[in-house]
Amino acid sequence: MFRLLSYAWIAIGLLFLGACGSTAFADDDTSCCSSRNSCGSCCTSEGLFDFLDGDSCCGSSCGGGTCFTRDCCPSLYGSIILGGSIMDGRSGGVNTLVIPSFFNTGNGSDVLFNAGGTIGIAIPKSSGTFRFEAEGQARNIFNSVTNSYRPPAPTYFYQVTLEDSWTLMGNAWYDYSLNNRWSVYGGGGLGMAGFNLSVNDTVAEGRGASTNFAFQLGAGLSYRLREKLTVDFGYRYVDMGLGNIRLNPIGSPGFDGGNYSLDVTSHEFVVAFRFNRLGDLLGR
Repeated sequence: MFRLLSYAWIAIGLLFLGACGSTAFADDDTSCCSSRNSCGSCCTSEGLFDFLDGDSCCGSSCGGGTCFTRDCCPSLYGSIILGGSIMDGRSGGVNTLVIPSFFNTGNGSDVLFNAGGTIGIAIPKSSGTFRFEAEGQARNIFNSVTNSYRPPAPTYFYQVTLEDSWTLMGNAWYDYSLNNRWSVYGGGGLGMAGFNLSVNDTVAEGRGASTNFAFQLGAGLSYRLREKLTVDFGYRYVDMGLGNIRLNPIGSPGFDGGNYSLDVTSHEFVVAFRFNRLGDLLGR
């Protein structure tokens, strides 16, 4: 899933760049338009996908001395997300294979690569833009160590592996414009997360899949590289929920040995390539 998601969004990005052509970005938004009205702003003819890419806002006359361009209307966008994550896991649960039983303790962390994409709608306002999007991301394998049997100090340790981790989020962001090129943004999202968790301390083992409620909070800086391409640099805190699996002696899966839990969070540093006015790709 991780590789397929990465390849699919890279292919979409390359296709979109090809559709955009070599048109240069202009601060007054004139580069995309086929004609100019009496106000000196640019307007285009309306077509099937004009609402999707914002062309329906272009007028052939001035409204109160102000010309309306494609920047004033809602438009579709898609993005490719690439980044690095510091994933943390806080262990819990009770191992009952020895008497007395003991609590699993300790935190583990690992550095991962993550990739994904979004599709959303941007709604411009006077000082910035609201963005609402659906986002999917996948991450590579998490490997770490937490404490197992410990009288009085740990003498056994769980080798912890978390594979096939994914998140699906519905996000809301607000971009505050600093100038024609730069903006800052903040927001968050709610959704679902999943992963496969396995542990082994050479005596006990366990494995299982988990699907949880998830959320994220984030902020960052955006640079409008050209009319149809914006680059986002951001940080996100992601809570992927609690994974809980049953423990058993190695080689005896039918014997109950308690449980192991892992509370998974992630600090993510991402770069997103946001392709604006996705309606251009669909209609032209």
